[in-house]
Amino acid sequence: MALMMFGIGCQSTSHRIPTEGSSPVSVNGQASSPSRKGLRADPLIQILDGTSVLYSNGNLDDAKAFIRSHLSQIQPADFGNEGSFRQQFLHAAILFYDDPQKGLNSMQRLTPTNYNETAALAALKAHAFSTAGNCEESIHELVTFIPVGLHDRQEWSRRVWDVLTDWCIYRSDAQDATLSEPAKGWWALGKIARDAVSQSQRNLMFSDWRESHPDHLASMHPPEHFQLRARNATNIALLLPQSGPLSSAARAIRNGFLSTHLFHLQTVGGVNVKVYDTEQSDILKLVDKAITEGADAIVGPLDKDRVRAVVQGDSLPVPTIALNRVANAPVNNARSLQLAIAVEDDVVQIVEKLNAMRARKVLLFIGGNYWSARASVWLKSVMSPHMQIVDETVLNNLAEITEDTAEILYVGQSNRRHEALETKIGNLEFTPRRRHDVDAVVALVDHPEFASLTAALHYHFAGGLPLLVAEPTFRNRQLEAEYANGTLYTSIPANLYSTPLTEEMQVSFTESDLLFPLYAFGSDAYKVALNIQSLERGYSVFGLTGVLSVNQQGVLTRRPVWGMVDNQELVPAIPVDKPTDVLRSLL
Repeated sequence: MALMMFGIGCQSTSHRIPTEGSSPVSVNGQASSPSRKGLRADPLIQILDGTSVLYSNGNLDDAKAFIRSHLSQIQPADFGNEGSFRQQFLHAAILFYDDPQKGLNSMQRLTPTNYNETAALAALKAHAFSTAGNCEESIHELVTFIPVGLHDRQEWSRRVWDVLTDWCIYRSDAQDATLSEPAKGWWALGKIARDAVSQSQRNLMFSDWRESHPDHLASMHPPEHFQLRARNATNIALLLPQSGPLSSAARAIRNGFLSTHLFHLQTVGGVNVKVYDTEQSDILKLVDKAITEGADAIVGPLDKDRVRAVVQGDSLPVPTIALNRVANAPVNNARSLQLAIAVEDDVVQIVEKLNAMRARKVLLFIGGNYWSARASVWLKSVMSPHMQIVDETVLNNLAEITEDTAEILYVGQSNRRHEALETKIGNLEFTPRRRHDVDAVVALVDHPEFASLTAALHYHFAGGLPLLVAEPTFRNRQLEAEYANGTLYTSIPANLYSTPLTEEMQVSFTESDLLFPLYAFGSDAYKVALNIQSLERGYSVFGLTGVLSVNQQGVLTRRPVWGMVDNQELVPAIPVDKPTDVLRSLL
């Protein structure tokens, strides 16, 4: 039975926003009213929020232990209706972390008896669906609860927005007409946040949205994302090499940057861009020249040596967005940010996905590329404490991948045991067996290695193991991998979710197919340049390469989305709660 059984077809609650004088909400025929302390102070919601933080940090065992510690505090004297609900609520939460299907079934059987319990159950279901990758049902659970009172409405508006502004925001165009009006309003708001290129444009688009949704919760209590007042840059200096080994990449980045500038020129006026060639001058002198000529934001340089010189140089009077990352470099220029499409960000998402799949024991295949080795080092450094790489192998030779796979799966050992037995007792009917102490396979490989590996896994009885790969695997994809169906992979959103801007870039530039991630990267550099103040205040930018946020080192971390291979096509990954017979990675 699929987990989707609860959400699809449910009747949505009327989108009437109660006023302060409204009658109490009726729950199962019983009158109930909100607590004077508000939902944020509700014990069950506080437990759920604490658990969510632990889980999102990869601490699955700690999350369950946290719930159990509160469960043990419920005394027998508490087992009236409210005490019984609290116990069942916490049991359902623990069960979900052990078995998502059973946990959601348990949540479905819960019967709240008052306002706070109804809110807590909606929040728990929303968390469960969001964790399972089902944005639509998560939003549905939240919007069917109607908060009462100023503080609760503000809190509930924040909760809905927190779900949307994860990777879910990229699904804003994928919604159908069967959604409730409140849900449609939230998804339309997500689309504004995703598509607006600057804070001023976002605020204008929000004003238009507000006029058509006057009674919507977000209209009365806007997410903070739409309340900012920030001045964007008006004179941007773009510093890129126009010759040399990085010139091809620089041209693609420049095209993406300028395409985004021109696409939004009518709605974001007054922004000027001037391109400087970093091959023609010392980088620090070039930066000084750009500032002297009026630049109030600098984007670039691209190569690591020049980036290092800029971030380690003196602080500048204008913000700088370097187009690369320099590891372990002391940052003296306090107003410098570092933006890159780094595989380390993909690896972080792979670890999160393993955590969501409850995968504790992992096989690791490392390709022969530099990025593969780099990614494997980062994977080991960020893996959750409860995860273990039970074995790993480096694929040095395409011709030997089948043999390497047999050995790491212990199929070779199984065959050798068979041969040893036959020498002693004669012919035996025999089927080789693979090891069974593996929950998932992570492959940090290029596409030819991937095609050979998937065939080898299938041949050696491991075709049903969940297989996770990173975005670089599908760059320069030149052949079909026959046994790739069900593979999950990290992706830049622009590859899976088309927008008018991405469509225009692909039509305008013939080389964009091969270098499309760099076009998307250039577009994001432009968007970051217009949202520096928002980023510095802790808000995210929803770019074509992922959700971008600034960490304490001034590095823009990137949260990609998930795709999957389905009938040889690269498509958005379906939620964990929609298993199919071809989706081996989620079975």
